[in-house]
Parts: sequence; C-alpha cells; structure tokens
Amino acid sequence: MPIRRRFPFFPPRSAWAGLLRDPRRPGRTAAGVALGAAVGATPVVGVHTWMAGGLAALLRLPPAAAVLASNLSNPLTFIPLTILEIRLGSWILGRPLPSFSGPLHWEVLVPYLAAAWVGTLPVALVLAAVSGGLTWWAARRAQQRPSSPGEEQEALSDVAGRDRSRSRGR
Repeated sequence: MPIRRRFPFFPPRSAWAGLLRDPRRPGRTAAGVALGAAVGATPVVGVHTWMAGGLAALLRLPPAAAVLASNLSNPLTFIPLTILEIRLGSWILGRPLPSFSGPLHWEVLVPYLAAAWVGTLPVALVLAAVSGGLTWWAARRAQQRPSSPGEEQEALSDVAGRDRSRSRGR
C-alpha cells in the first residue's frame, strides 16, 4: 500500500524535493533548517513552530524548512534534550546540578531554567551546524540530479546537442 494512502497528511514526495531544490541556492534551505533546529533546541514548550516561522520570515529564509526542523523538539525528544541542556548549563556555570525536592515553586525552578538556557546555546549551535550541513549537502545533490526521467532525457539531449555543435565548429 502506498504511503499516501496510509498517511494522507504526509506531504507528497514532490513537496520534499521542491524544498531541497530551491532555485535560489541550497544555502537558503540549509540556513532555514539550521535556524529551525536551533529554535527547536530551546527549552520552551509550544512555541517552537511560531518562533521558527517568525524568525525565518524576518530573515527571509524558507519558513517551511525552519518549521519542519523545529519539530526536532517533540514529546519524545524534549525531556532528554532539556536534561542535556540542564547538565551542560550547570557544567558551564560551574555549579552543581540543582537539587529538586519539596513543593514546586519559582525558587526551585529558577536554577533549572538558568542552567537550561545557558546549556541551550552550545546544543543549539551543534544541532544547527549538523542539520544545516546535512541539508546543504542533500540540497546540492538534489539540484545536481534531474528530477524526472523526462528531464534526464532532456538534459542528455542538450549535452549531446552541444557536443555535436562543438564538433561541427572545429
């Protein structure tokens, strides 16, 4: 059974290919994905999509790429990502890990939030660099490859026509 029948909400393959084949340059798509991954690493809940889309619009990057990449933070990855950021932030600040005991109130949460935000910066930079680099590589490959058999045949005939005209001119 084709994937479109099982998952009708899943965008068609041409939508993904169109995102990678941005005619302006692959760096734009890669920058949008890097921005989305960096935003997805922030320890806020429920606003990653809005933050990524808004920043992408302000920076004139493809919002679809940024929004898709911001979904890096999802219910399965949010807790491990936040724990990593808290541990890293505590290490950077030179503080022991905050202890959590007693009732939940702001005095208890502030050390966690401070450590999480400090730890977000290196995590976001690494995620942005890796995801942006991989997207740039994939976009370059997608642009170099013909998108359909008809385009491939057309590209081959163009090359053959140029070769014939060069040999006639000599």
